[in-house]
Amino acid sequence: MRKIHIDGEIFEYKIGDSHVRIKLPNGKSITPNFSEITGWDWNSIERGQWKRYFSIKPNVIKEYLINNL
Repeated sequence: MRKIHIDGEIFEYKIGDSHVRIKLPNGKSITPNFSEITGWDWNSIERGQWKRYFSIKPNVIKEYLINNL
């Protein structure tokens, strides 16, 4: 699991095939899919994976956490 520090709290995450598992500081886990994290539609995500230009970077996960928690 990789870690992200936001406002003194530590979030852990692991990227899967179509979801990201995020462990919150309180011990609970959430599993948003790639579309929820990036805002892209699934056709664009699948094309990006096939063409190898789609990736989930830590700053994208950090923005998702800041905007949705």
